[in-house]
Amino acid sequence: MTESKKQPVAKDLVELKHVEVKKQEVSPETMDLAQALKERYLEQDQFERLSNDEITILETFMGKRLF
Repeated sequence: MTESKKQPVAKDLVELKHVEVKKQEVSPETMDLAQALKERYLEQDQFERLSNDEITILETFMGKRLF
């Protein structure tokens, strides 16, 4: 194929432009909701932070297994 018979390719037919992209800001309401849910979740699941010894002591007081 010679130079004069060369077909144009897509990059020759399209003019690209740079687009500025900005990160979306998180609203204060969303942050407050996320913090409230996080605190509520941590309050409900505190037992997961206990050591095996602490769980054993709790089980003896409760008279039954936690799991």
